[in-house]
Amino acid sequence: MKVSTDLKVILPKHGDIETINAIQDYIRNKKYLEIEAGHKAIISNGISVIKLHKDSGAQNKEILEAHKKFYDIHYTIEGEDTIAYKDVKDCNSVVENYNEEGDYILYSEKSENLLEVNSGQFCIIPNSYAHAALYEDRGYVRKLVFKVPVS
Repeated sequence: MKVSTDLKVILPKHGDIETINAIQDYIRNKKYLEIEAGHKAIISNGISVIKLHKDSGAQNKEILEAHKKFYDIHYTIEGEDTIAYKDVKDCNSVVENYNEEGDYILYSEKSENLLEVNSGQFCIIPNSYAHAALYEDRGYVRKLVFKVPVS
């Protein structure tokens, strides 16, 4: 898992250039202002975005989610986000079986791995990791979660 202000650092493969350009254009042109918090929009090539404006601090610190068809790229617009994560191979306690329509599975797992994603930073969460965003109580956070199809 990597954090950077430069999307090219966390998505270094040549094939990722379309994804990088689509996400950078979306942010640079502030297209996220066109959708309400809590809503989802399609931006291009199967990439979607969810806009979140929330107080941080997980309600249940033992619930982690993972995906199969998409991986996440989190971008913090404002505030400080803490993401808890754990390798899916180490997750054994399924709380909710895989939901194909929503592309998620929920685990009841504690994570000792925390990652800070501050304003202006990106974080890629491969689908091999279960995770929980807004994990620590760090105040109000405005962020975008890009859902990118796994190739």
